[in-house]
Amino acid sequence: MVLNKNKNQLLRGIVFKHLFSIALIWSTLPALISAATSATQVLTLTVPISASISVSSGAVTIPILSLSSGAGSATDSSSTYTATSTADMGTLRITGQIDTAMPTNSTLSANLAAKVGTSSGTTLLSTTAANLVTAIDGSTGFTDANRAITLTFAVSPGYASGASLTRTVTYTITN
Repeated sequence: MVLNKNKNQLLRGIVFKHLFSIALIWSTLPALISAATSATQVLTLTVPISASISVSSGAVTIPILSLSSGAGSATDSSSTYTATSTADMGTLRITGQIDTAMPTNSTLSANLAAKVGTSSGTTLLSTTAANLVTAIDGSTGFTDANRAITLTFAVSPGYASGASLTRTVTYTITN
């Protein structure tokens, strides 16, 4: 009888341990299943505001036809630009810069006419961006279309004439 009693206690202990293990697994099962089948993530989504600038003519030739005492200049106004913005970008400006520095005793200048914003007038171009149009109100979007670009190539005494130059002007609309 003592043996049966010990056997019953032993069986109850084993059953209790198994029931406890099953209950523990059962209670954590929803968390395990939930963690395995779903997750959350916080995203910050942005849509870029569109602003663009385009130029009507890709290539322009500006020949200096005559020099007076080694100095001279030539101007071209055959190109236009169009600048647009589709949404609030605050106050904008248009800058211009050339890809390679001008040789000694020569300059290249640009003057962009503007209906929206303020033209900086005739501005020397270099490899550093220079403001050509400032104070553009981009708070509601805008279009400034077919505005004149005037480019001036000038040389002063001491310029090594005879060589042809090629420069790329990059116009950028920016804050």
